[in-house]
Order: sequence, then structure tokens, then C-alpha cells
Amino acid sequence: MIKGTIVAKYLIECGVLLCVLYIFRCVSSQCPIELDKCINPSTVTCTHARYRTMDGSCNNPRYPTLGMAGTTYNRLLPAKYSDGKSSIRLSKSGKPLPSPRLLSYKVFGREVVSDPKRTLLTMQWGQLVTHDITLHLQSKCHGESPLTEKIQKCCNESGRFEYQNTSLKCDPLAVPPDDPFFKRFECLIYFRSLTDGDIHCPGAESTIPADHPSGVTHYLDLSFVYGDSRNQSRQLRVSKKGLLKATERTGHEWPLHITPPYSQYDQESLLYDLGDKRANQHPDLTSMQIIFLREHNRIALKLAGLNQDWDDETLFEEARRINIAQFQHINYYEWAKNLFSIDKLRAHEIIFNTKPEEFVSDYDPCVDPRSIESFIHSVFRYFHTQIMGVLFLVSESRSFYEPAFTLSSVKNKPDFLEDECRLDSVVRGLSTQHAKLADTNFDIEAAEDFNQGRLKDLRSTDLQRDRDHGLPPYNDFLEFCNLGRAKSWKDFLIYIPEEHVKRLYSIYESFEDVDLSVGGALERHVPRSLVGPTFLCVSLIQLKNLRKGDRYFFENREQPYPFSEDQLKEIRKSSAARLLCDNTNIERMQPQAFRRISINNELELCSNLPQVDLRKWHVNNPK
Repeated sequence: MIKGTIVAKYLIECGVLLCVLYIFRCVSSQCPIELDKCINPSTVTCTHARYRTMDGSCNNPRYPTLGMAGTTYNRLLPAKYSDGKSSIRLSKSGKPLPSPRLLSYKVFGREVVSDPKRTLLTMQWGQLVTHDITLHLQSKCHGESPLTEKIQKCCNESGRFEYQNTSLKCDPLAVPPDDPFFKRFECLIYFRSLTDGDIHCPGAESTIPADHPSGVTHYLDLSFVYGDSRNQSRQLRVSKKGLLKATERTGHEWPLHITPPYSQYDQESLLYDLGDKRANQHPDLTSMQIIFLREHNRIALKLAGLNQDWDDETLFEEARRINIAQFQHINYYEWAKNLFSIDKLRAHEIIFNTKPEEFVSDYDPCVDPRSIESFIHSVFRYFHTQIMGVLFLVSESRSFYEPAFTLSSVKNKPDFLEDECRLDSVVRGLSTQHAKLADTNFDIEAAEDFNQGRLKDLRSTDLQRDRDHGLPPYNDFLEFCNLGRAKSWKDFLIYIPEEHVKRLYSIYESFEDVDLSVGGALERHVPRSLVGPTFLCVSLIQLKNLRKGDRYFFENREQPYPFSEDQLKEIRKSSAARLLCDNTNIERMQPQAFRRISINNELELCSNLPQVDLRKWHVNNPK
């Protein structure tokens, strides 16, 4: 039964008629949510828990598996596979679609133009958001046995086709003969994502067409810090004072080291034990992972001093809850405004003009919060265009140290951060250096060189992931977003510049064949946004679903254990700038860390930036 407060809210905000329809829909369990066909909800037992679970279960009591780690992505449109099951989509004529590698260098350029307004932190924060809500699976799912090994035609690390006995689902990308960079190779490595049928119910007819599970929870819950299961979380914890495991060096906490578990890592590298297996990819990502670990421990220690009767579990969960709330607040009220039109965000009730202490209780149990296939595997990958391949270490005076370094030179080498105490210089670089302009160009390090060690072109991988996950073509999304279905190539000119349409015409057999990841990336941007109208449409749906479908979203008064008005007011003081200040030796930071330093965004002493006052959590033991 829906609580009276929720009923009253809808009577006021949406009118009596709409509310009656809403209540009828939910009470009669007719919510438009399709759960995983291979996961039995009865295997999950829920209680009226004050804190969100580690694996995302029980967020929605009616659908306890919704958004849980290991469950499938949401779809806005039905999947499109050539065989109706899982085979890559073909062109309208039945021929193969253009090679992703061909599209990568024929359609997308390599020119590097800096964004005059945004810092590299904008791009790096986006990767954190991605890792928080998605992890495509290739060989294992949460400790389960890998798929049965079998002989497959794969691409080896020398860029040659060969038959291998492997559990990975090989789908090598052929290199065109006129390829300007890879022409001496035959292929690029690509492994298909595992499907729900591969993992939970092999061979079951109910998994047709294929759906794909995410290896992490679908919620904005800092799973990259805390892990996506209770067992993983326990391994990351000290079990004392609510702390996460860390060791102190150079006056700051660092994650513990682990032995490299994956073949792509140099066995002599020092890897960090963090909540996400991707955390060691490159120093910019790793530095932000470390900052969130430090932030958790900083909060936990403050709470322990304020509430000496709190036990380890209470301190851990309260620190985690505050850390997540700050992350959610920065995502919606600072970072998202840097990517998408503020007017659109407000019009779609994604951000609000609220008083600091006012709640926005818009949780809806009939909203599906899961990561959307087209957002995760097309729209969000467009922001790879913001990657800068050449990175700088920056001093406190904001001068750039020489020499700079490239992403490929420090790939999978997180210990780079500890050499000469570089973490602070890397973080200053993130908040000072320009991001690359979000356009139709990709830095060479984000294309051929970024993954050169395994012969992978990031853009080609992005385009193939679109097809791998059965995304319908661009024209289908034009229709879905009410932008008008194209009847000819000429109709694309409404949204895509003529030179790009001509290039697509020369490569694709039909305008109906154009991939979402290609057409959407070529659109003219919506004013004050970094994407065109189709990508904006999908992004707004995803951002709204993530907040409205999360019962534990920080602004929701109706959750089992909401923040007090005073605490909510403090959470809304959080900012990316203060987060960086509190967990490094940096002394000055511009208030808007996602924006370049300017006359309207000058460097300030960290001590002058607003800070969350944790004394508002000085209470009796909440148990």
C-alpha cells in the first residue's frame, strides 16, 4: 500500500485525476517495468532497512531485484539483432554494416581543440559516473565460473586472426586495407559482452532477444568505492571506526597494494585494492578513486569523534550515506549542469530550485532506475571525445611542469601517483587543464594509441559495443524522441551538418542503417549543451530515472531513514572543489572545479570554500 504522504504529494502536484491513475497503476502492480527473466525475485528477502544494500537489492520493495548488481540494463526500444537473438545487426540489404574501424577514421577526425570553459575534471567525473552504474561483463559474473572454453576465430595481440581456445566471446574487427594507422595488421581485438542467458539461464528461450547484465549496481551509490556486494565490501573494510582499509604515507592515506590479477597489467606494477577492478586504468581515474576513499575515512573519523557511542557498523554506514549524498548532489547540481542545458534539466524535473533545507520527494516505485542500454553504450561513450591524450602535472601556482605525459605511457600504472608525491599535481591538472572540446574529433590517444598495447581503437570499440548490445539505428531514436523519422538522407540535414551527411551517404548503403553512436555524435549541439537533440533526449530520461527510481536518493524524504532538514542543508554545500581540497594538500581551488579558472571563477583558499558541517550528525546512536 502506498503511504499517505506519497498520495498527498501527488494529489497536490499532479492533480486528482493523474493521482488516481498513478495509484491505480501502482496498487494493481501494472508498473511498466520488465524484470530479468532469469532471476527469481523470491530469492531476495527485504527488510525495512535504513541503509541501502551493497548489491542494490531491495531499493524498490515491490521489485527487490530491480537495479541490483548482475541484473540487465533497461531498454528504451526493443533490441535489433539480425537473427532476432544476438547476432550483430545487418544493413537493410542484408549485407554487413560498415566496419567500425572504417567509420572511426573516415567519419571522426583526430584534431585536438580545447574546450574554452570546461576542465578535464568534467571528463574524469563522467568516467566515475559511468563506472558507478555500469560494468559490461565478458568472462565472469560475481565469482561464477567462466563460460566453457571453445575454439573461436579471434584476433591475437599481434593483430592477426587466429583460432583460440577461450571462454571470451571473440568478435574481431577487420582492419580495412587503406587504414592509415593499423594497415599492417589484419584485425583489432574485440570481445562481446555476456548476455543474461550466458550467465543466469544458458539456452533459455526467455532470454531472446539477448539482454546484458551490469556487473555493478544501477544506482548512483559509489559502488566503485564500496564494491557491489556485501562480501566485497567486507574485504575493503577495517572493521573498526567505520573505516575503509588504507595505509598512511606522505601524511595521507593510500589504498593497499595488491598483486596484478589481470594479464594486461605489468606484473611489476603496484596496483591498488579499490572497490572497482577498473580503478587502476590510469592515474587520473585512480586519483579520484583515492579521493573518495579518503573522503569516506575523513567523514567516518569526524563522526566517531562526535558520537563516541556509535559502533563500527553505524559509523561505516553513516559515512557511506553522507559520501553518496555528496556524490549525488555534485552529479545533479554541479556536473550535469556543465554538460546539459540547465533549462532542459529543470523542465524535466531533474534539478530543482529549492531552498537549502527543502526535500524533493519525487520517488516513484513505477520508475525503472536501471542504466539504459542506449545511454551507457552509445550516448555516454560520445564523451570519450573530451579525453586529452597529453596530460600535465600542475603546481600550486598553476604552472605546468615539464615534461607532460601521455595516457598510454601511464596506462595501468597507478603507482605513478606516488612517485614524487604526484597525486596533488595530477588533481590540480584535472581542475586546471582544458578538457578537449566535445565534437566529432578524438584525440589520437583516445583512438589508436590509447589502447595500443592490445591493438584496440577506443572509438571502434564504442561503435561495435552499440551493435553488440543490439541498439536500434539512429533513425529509430529520432522517431522515439519525437524528432521526426527521416524519410531520406536529406531529412538528416535538420540535425546533422551537410558535410557529415555526405560522408555518411558515401559509407552506409541506406540512411536507415546509420548507427545511433554515429548519427547522434554528428548532430549539432542543443544550445548550452554538449550533445545534440537525440543524445539529450536519452540523457534526460536516464538522469530522471536515476533519481526518481532511487528510494534512497538523498533528497527523498520518504526513504526509510531520511536526512534531517539541517543535514540536507549541509549536503547541499558539497562541491567538487571542496572534495578535492579536503583530501589532498592543495591549498587553493576555484569554486567551480568543472569550469576553467577565470575572473568569475578565481582561485580561493580551500578554507574559504563552503564545507559540510558534520556537527549536524552529532546525535544519539541512531540505532
